[in-house]
Amino acid sequence: MRGGSIGFLAVEPTPEPALSDFGVRTLAAVRGCVACYGDDAATVEVEWSEPTGMHFVDVRPRSSGAASVTVGIMGDELWVRAGKTRFEIWRSERRPEPITVLEATLDAVFAGCLEEAGSGDDRFARISLSDGTVARFGAAHLPLPWSWRRRSRYAPYGQKLDRTD
Repeated sequence: MRGGSIGFLAVEPTPEPALSDFGVRTLAAVRGCVACYGDDAATVEVEWSEPTGMHFVDVRPRSSGAASVTVGIMGDELWVRAGKTRFEIWRSERRPEPITVLEATLDAVFAGCLEEAGSGDDRFARISLSDGTVARFGAAHLPLPWSWRRRSRYAPYGQKLDRTD
């Protein structure tokens, strides 16, 4: 929100807070995953949203048909939208560090392993991770075989680079 006035009260814009340590590590993880496909595979931008009180990292692929990704950072929790499906990643005793989960998810999304079904707020998805597991998220749905559903699959961000040098 920009400065302005409401009646007789002057409203000053809230300064954008700096990214937390968790936010800086999250941004580095996102940029690292994108870099595996080359510097021009996608644009990565960070924005502050005053209404939500969150920083958002937007990843926009240059490859046609690839899924865009938005990562919202709030404390040590992540709000993620991959393609058109939303989910959250948070710290728990049974789950690895949220950034580790995010990196595995982004690797799969950028490789073109994201499939979605449903529409609107009833959208749900599955991601085939590199370790062979399948992550499912989004709206609750009937346990029908995946092959029976009308679904869409996203393209990869490009050819993954061998960065062993």
